[in-house]
Amino acid sequence: MPGVAGLLLLLIVLARPTQARQDQDALEQIRKQVQKAGSYSFKADLVQLTIPVATARNVGRSSRCSEMRVEGETNLREATLDMQIWSQGGSILDNVNGMEIRVAEGRTLTRQTGGDWQEIK
Repeated sequence: MPGVAGLLLLLIVLARPTQARQDQDALEQIRKQVQKAGSYSFKADLVQLTIPVATARNVGRSSRCSEMRVEGETNLREATLDMQIWSQGGSILDNVNGMEIRVAEGRTLTRQTGGDWQEIK
């Protein structure tokens, strides 16, 4: 049986580069479609889990979970981006914890939702 286990391990190792190549090919196809379309919109829910390293300094510290929602659209031909980011369960319906980012005409602007735009230099 050791020969079978070794063969299976070899097949798994050899299959990984093939999967990675397929993933790269899929991403390249998406990039080409985006370039052809010229613009796209996006939405994502992000969850970050922070786990403290087990050291004497971290005794008593617990894991933390942070959540964010990101929505926006970009136009590659006009080099523009409009994006909203919400944390702590915020959303387009509840803008309390929202931040907006706008890129246009070579400038990047940010604001708290509903506030005044400020340029980032």
